[in-house]
Parts: sequence; structure tokens; C-alpha cells
Amino acid sequence: MSPTKLSGADYFFLVIAHHLKKQGITSLDCRYLMKLDATLPQNKLEKAISDSSYFQLLERTRIKFQKTGIPKWILQSESEPSFVVSHNSDSDEIPDEVLERHIPISGGNLFRFDLVQHPTYSTVIFSWHHILLDAFGASHALASINDPQITHIPTYFGNEKRESKRKQWSDLMTAKNYLRATTKDPLLKIEPRHKNARVAYKEKRFSVEETANIRKQINATSRGGVETPYLLANIVMAYQQLLSQRGETRKDIWVPIPMEQRKSGATGPIIGNWHSLLFFRIKANLMDDKTAMVKDLSSQLFNQVKLGIPQKYANMLRLLRHLPIPFYYKLVKRPNGESLTGMLYSQSPSHEGLSSFLGCQVLDTTPLPPNTSPPGISFQITTFDKRLKLIVQYSESYFSEKEIIDLLKAIDKELIGANA
Repeated sequence: MSPTKLSGADYFFLVIAHHLKKQGITSLDCRYLMKLDATLPQNKLEKAISDSSYFQLLERTRIKFQKTGIPKWILQSESEPSFVVSHNSDSDEIPDEVLERHIPISGGNLFRFDLVQHPTYSTVIFSWHHILLDAFGASHALASINDPQITHIPTYFGNEKRESKRKQWSDLMTAKNYLRATTKDPLLKIEPRHKNARVAYKEKRFSVEETANIRKQINATSRGGVETPYLLANIVMAYQQLLSQRGETRKDIWVPIPMEQRKSGATGPIIGNWHSLLFFRIKANLMDDKTAMVKDLSSQLFNQVKLGIPQKYANMLRLLRHLPIPFYYKLVKRPNGESLTGMLYSQSPSHEGLSSFLGCQVLDTTPLPPNTSPPGISFQITTFDKRLKLIVQYSESYFSEKEIIDLLKAIDKELIGANA
């Protein structure tokens, strides 16, 4: 496999990782937790990883930095074996050391496995640097561990569609003007309360019946039955209650949301990030009217698709790869260095096919994307075993555990109350 340039999204995450490192955070990690119904031996997991054709390549995959030009993905001639780090827990909790350990961008494998042994069952934690894989690539890699028959990798590295510099520049200007128009002040900005940078998470899993009722409401209220406007509106209704209790002045909230760029049914690329973004400005004057908010968010979504904003933004990222990292970062921040985002939101692909793992039944799964600060809070929606699940990650420098527990109760009331 020939070296290939980092995608525009990859380079963007490289810029974000550079900024986090300056803040004292060494990496930008994603995690995927699988709760099993029985104890999984460490040696069984290690053998399955070493036998996986995907992980044999991942153990050789590195970023090659150059004095000039765009960094490239390369395959080393020799692999660095990966090891499973085992931990013991007397409760259902995952040890902090597992969730707080960061993966450096150079000097070794860009992924890690941890195995937590609880009294009667195991939890497998797959962690990776965000620049290595997106959710699509991670799910395919995990599937290869579970099924030794998966040996063919159709597309490992990917190449972005070639566009002329004139087309990229035109798209850059269109995307830039759109972003400028949608990010005018005033926007919500959350201030940290203290310097505790620990990131924690809480989750709410809905029943099969509750999930079915929520989906009925989505189909009834969201244009085309698209989930994002309805789910986002319900979350914002509850989030605004929390902000009001904190004494925050009500302002518009700007939220970027990942959008998959691979075609439906695609089998690759595996390495890197292949998505663009949709941008939503949640209007303060609509935060008391859920129906109006859903309608407005649906309109924003379909208008962006009609204007081709996700594709134009992706082209903008491709062109910006040629900028030095420090200069690039200045372009994606406000003049005073503040974040544009008032919260983060994403939807993880369904892992309905992952009902078992190495002979154990999978009881639950929890995807944890990076939770960058600011804004210090992110909402993740996923589906497993036909049940909708909401994960709220938060920085304890911004929010307390009690605030997040109350927030989850309020979101539950918004979603379930609407379907009672």
C-alpha cells in the first residue's frame, strides 16, 4: 500500500490535537466499551487481536511527518505487537486510569485495548486516537476480531476525490461565508468553574417500547423522518433548563454535527476520518417551543444539503491542509481564542450486529467520542439491542455530577413525556 496524504478531516484533528497538547492534554481519544455477560480471559482476547488481519495492519500504521507538505499515512515494514492491559474492579465502575490514559500521536500504536475484570463479567475497552479511525473504521476493526473469517480489506487507505484548486477555493469561500453568517455573536459560551479537567460520563438507556415511541414521534414531527432535529431539540430543551438554573443568559447555541461522507454500503476506507459537518444555530427565541425548534432545525439541515455545504466544507478542509498547524488553528477560533460551540452532539453508528464477542454475549455498548473543553459537554446518541441510548460526557471543570444527573432526568422527561 502506497503512502497516502491525511484527509482534510484527519489534518483538522491533527490541529485540534496540537491545541490540546498546548493545554496539557496529550491526545484526542475515542473509546468503545463492551460489557460482556461472562469473564473473558486476557490471552483469548490477545490471540484474537493478533490473528486479525485488520489489526496486523493497524500495528504497522503510522503518520509520517514531513518538513514541508501534508503528513502521510504509511505502513512500517515491521509491526509493533499490541498488548491488552488488564485491570480489576470490585464494582461495575471502569477504573479512572483506563478512561484518563491518553494515546500519543507518535511513538507507537495509535490504539490500545484494556480488559476490566469485574467479579462476574468483563468489560472490553477499545481506545484509539481520533486521527486513526472514525466510528466506521473502528466498528469494522472490532468485527474482524470477532470473526476470524474476515481477512479481505477492500480499502484500507483512502484517496479523496481530486478537485481543481479553483473549485476548492470557490467551495472554501462559500463554506467560509456560510460559517461566518451562522456564527455571529451573541452565542452561548460556558466558562469553566475551576481547573479540574477530569472528564466523566453518565448514560441513559431507553427501553425497546420507549425507543419505538420516540421513533414514532420523530417520524411525526421531523421532515423526512430525520432523527437529528427532533433529538437535538429535546436535548436543548433540557440543557437550557440547566443553563437557566446556573444563571446563564439565554443565547443562541451553535452546534457542529458530523456527517458521514462514505457512500451507503461502502466497505472503506478504514483508516482516517471520512466525514464532513453540518452546522446548526439553535435560536434562543425558540427554546420554549419544541415544535418550532424541530421545524427550524429541519429547515437548516435540508437547506445545507441543498446548498452542498457539507461537500463544500470538506473541500475547504482539503485546501486548508496546506497551512502550518499554528496558523490553521487561529482560523478556526474566535479572535479572542474562545470556542464557537456551546455543546457537542453526534450519533454513533448502530452496532446491532455485535450481539456476541469471542463467545460472550454483549450486554451493552458505550461509544465515547472525545469531549473537548470548551465547551465541556457532549451528547452522543447510539442504538444497541433495539434500544436508544444517550451518553453525556462532561468536564468536571464545567459541570458537576449532580447537574448532569438532573440533566439526564430532564432529557428523559422531554423524550418520554412527549410520548406518554
